[in-house]
Amino acid sequence: MARKLPMLAWLWPKLSKWMISCLDHRKAIYCVLSSDEKKNFGENWGVDPARIYFTPFCHTLFDVVEEAAPEDYVFSGGNSLRDYPLLIKAFAKISQPLRIASSFRMDDLPANVLCRPLAHQAYMEELRRSDIVVVPLQPSQRSAGQQTYLNAMALGKLTIVNDVIGVRDYVKHGVTGLIVDSTPQAIADAVIWARDENNRAAVDHIRAAGRTAAREKFGLADYLLSIRRVAEEVA
Repeated sequence: MARKLPMLAWLWPKLSKWMISCLDHRKAIYCVLSSDEKKNFGENWGVDPARIYFTPFCHTLFDVVEEAAPEDYVFSGGNSLRDYPLLIKAFAKISQPLRIASSFRMDDLPANVLCRPLAHQAYMEELRRSDIVVVPLQPSQRSAGQQTYLNAMALGKLTIVNDVIGVRDYVKHGVTGLIVDSTPQAIADAVIWARDENNRAAVDHIRAAGRTAAREKFGLADYLLSIRRVAEEVA
C-alpha cells in the first residue's frame, strides 16, 4: 500500500501499530513465519515476546504434485513484497527468457521479459514447466514469498531468492537453493551459473535436495503440527 500511495507511507506503520494495540490482549498468541519476526515482532508492535511463536510455513502443492520436463525460461510470480524492478534490471543484463506472473506493471520491459497476471491454474502450470525460479523480495520487517519458493523447491526447481528476512529459515544456500545479494548483478550471476553446463551436476544436486527438504520438512502436515504444538503449549 505504501508503494501505491507513497505520500502516505509515514501513516501505515502508525496505523498498523494502532490496529494491533486495539486487537491485542494478554492472552492473545501470535504465530509468525520466520525466526527473525519472532525476535522483532514484539519490539515493532509492543507485544510480549513470550506470546510470539515461529511456525514455519508450507508448500501448497495440493493440485499440482508432479514435475514436468522443464522449458527454457525462468519463472517468477506473486505480489506480496516482490521487488520486480530489481529482477527486471537483472534480466536486462542477460538474454535468458523471464516470465513473471503478477499484477506488477512496468513500461519498456526488456525483450526477454514477459509480465502479466495469471489465473491460479495457469500460474501453477507456468511454474511447473519452468527450469529456474527466482523470487525477488523487498527488504521488510515481515517475511514473504515462502509459498512461492517452497512450491518451486517442492517441484524440483533450482530456486534463487535474495537474502532478506525469513529466507534462511527455509533455504540453505548452495544446498537446497541459492541465496543471493539484493543486486541485479548477483541475481544475473546466479542464473548464468545455473545455466552453465559445467555446473549441471551441482544444480541437479541442489534441485534434488530442495525438493526433499520442501516435501519432507515444509508440508501442510508439518505446518499444522507446529500450530497444534503452540495450541497445546498455550493450553
